[in-house]
Amino acid sequence: MADLKIDDLNRANTVKALEKKIIWKLDSRIMPLVTLIYVANALDKFNVGNAEIAGLTTDLKLHGVQFNTALSGQYFSLPKYILSELPSNLVMKKFRSGRWLGFLAICWGLVTTFTGLMQNYTGFIIVRLMLGLFEGGLAPGILLYMSCLYKRHELQLRIGLLTTAGELRLLASIIVKMDGVRNLSGWRWIFILEGIATVMIGILIAVILPNDVRSAWFLSKEERGLASKSPMLSNDGTRPILSFRVAPGAGPSGLGGTLETEVTNSEEDEAFEWKEVKRGIVDIQTWLTGLALVGVTVNIYSVQFFLHVSLLQLPTIIVGFGYTGMQAQLYTVLPLALASMFIIITSALSDRLKLRGPIVLMATPLTIIGYTMVIMGENNTIRYVGCCFLAIGCYISGPCLLTLLTNNSGGHYKRATATGMLLTFSALSGAIAPFLYTSDQTYMRGHLISLGFAILTWISTAANVLYCIRENKARSEGRRAGNVEGYNVLRDAGLTKAPIGDRHPNFKFTL
Repeated sequence: MADLKIDDLNRANTVKALEKKIIWKLDSRIMPLVTLIYVANALDKFNVGNAEIAGLTTDLKLHGVQFNTALSGQYFSLPKYILSELPSNLVMKKFRSGRWLGFLAICWGLVTTFTGLMQNYTGFIIVRLMLGLFEGGLAPGILLYMSCLYKRHELQLRIGLLTTAGELRLLASIIVKMDGVRNLSGWRWIFILEGIATVMIGILIAVILPNDVRSAWFLSKEERGLASKSPMLSNDGTRPILSFRVAPGAGPSGLGGTLETEVTNSEEDEAFEWKEVKRGIVDIQTWLTGLALVGVTVNIYSVQFFLHVSLLQLPTIIVGFGYTGMQAQLYTVLPLALASMFIIITSALSDRLKLRGPIVLMATPLTIIGYTMVIMGENNTIRYVGCCFLAIGCYISGPCLLTLLTNNSGGHYKRATATGMLLTFSALSGAIAPFLYTSDQTYMRGHLISLGFAILTWISTAANVLYCIRENKARSEGRRAGNVEGYNVLRDAGLTKAPIGDRHPNFKFTL
């Protein structure tokens, strides 16, 4: 007996050491590549703000709300919703993850390059619509891809690091200095150079990025075998989700019958089923998390418009300090630097505590305080500090919400649908935000609406957390045991071959 315990302990230590080795290889091989494509996406998505500062609106003779309309077009275009966000996630597995993500990057990189050659408002609208179409699948695709590599409670720190890396788009301010080179304005060079770089990154991603852990060229056979069992484990991240079935002809458990145990979380071999798409769409957590993310993203875009696009009252704050042009752009670093630091801290804490929603419930009040300071502040210093609070609160919440729904969606295509829907909600906010700050000089209406969205985030997240607590309690008390029986009936009838995923009573939702 003692020898068996020693063997079990040695085996557990061996597995633990191997898991650490796998994580290191994933972090050192996958994360740099994913970070490259994410930063390229952040640059291409928000470089219009830098271009506006560098003279885009003047050269294209834009007036009124034309600039706002073009910004909104990237997010509010019908093709983006129908042909991009959700469908991209559903087909990514079929076309191989690395190749699909690389293809998207190449396409939007080409669009970005040609953006530097546009001459009028019509061209501006067309390229923004095309950019939204091709880049729409990137964010949900990365989220889905990483959820297939990392365990549930290893994920948020990596998402947080990606979000932080996205702020490197501020480096575009350096490109503005190329104004006049080859008789092209600085804003044109922003699009041309960033577009060419994105195409090159897309080619690299398509060639190098593995489809999943089973095809990871940098893992040994033993490591691939262990890693393929890791991502969608049970809530504690230590054991596979099992389905128990009474063997044919056997009596009830405890009366001489036998139990068959089946591992039902083999997502790598899962085939597409519309039932799984429906599960992702109708899941209450998809909608509650989506509503919360709409609020967060509206607030994030509000900060970015203030810092980069000059659509809020707050650029007046920077001008009030005596900074314009390049200096004003660099002066935006502090709020985003603080936000980035807190993203990493809270993401690491969130993974360690295995909590997502409660972090959002504590961070959102910072956003509310920030807006209150901006609205009621009597001088520019108070308003600028308020912007720092605002940025910290909403930037912290973003990775938490992205990871929360990913953690709580078991089954590849259910998770693909849920994350695709989630990022579609986020895109909706991109269509809303540009029109919040276009009227009066005080921008009071925009501030109050944005404050309302922050409150929406808090209420939706609180409802989601309460739902998860209630559902976890029901599962712990055995009131969801019928989920397994119902699933087995569907599978025996040939109505599904998908894994049981988050329906299993042993699957506990992350709060």
